[in-house]
Amino acid sequence: MEDFSAAIPANTHRLNFAGNPDKFAFVKEWSGEAKLHVYAAQRELANPNLVLMGWHDGIYLLNSLRQTWGLGLVWADDPYMETYTTMNAPHKLSTYLAVGMPVVVKNNLAQAEFITQQKLGICVDNLAEAAEKAATISDDEYTLMQRNVERVGKLIQKGYFTKRALINAVMTAQLQPEG
Repeated sequence: MEDFSAAIPANTHRLNFAGNPDKFAFVKEWSGEAKLHVYAAQRELANPNLVLMGWHDGIYLLNSLRQTWGLGLVWADDPYMETYTTMNAPHKLSTYLAVGMPVVVKNNLAQAEFITQQKLGICVDNLAEAAEKAATISDDEYTLMQRNVERVGKLIQKGYFTKRALINAVMTAQLQPEG
């Protein structure tokens, strides 16, 4: 995987979301203080708070996120919330972190404690709070999170967490008693 390390970018006060507005109703209704950059198939959405970035796949998405900066939004509406936060959200979370982008997530996301402990982003209760935090985050707060995300992002890029999970699975299996 390409190394996305670079100088720490300026705080842009924007949120980025990779997801189809047809699946995530909050996108169409976005009214927060911060602009929401949406990575999805181009469509007409009459909302001045949205910036439609078009659909980008693989490395193109990573490069576009790296150029846009801001905060990555990991979010889902009901009825997707229960499944999404346990299955797909980690994929989007790791995408943002791999490129060095701090995140904004819902407090009940499985990885929220890790994000808080490692200072990788902001955990919030609702979208209004997410937009407000993105719009008002100080440059110092953003820089601190971005530095922490760069460290974790390099580990993601090198497959550290996947390797660790596989080693743990093999060790657990090896230690199981027979019969």
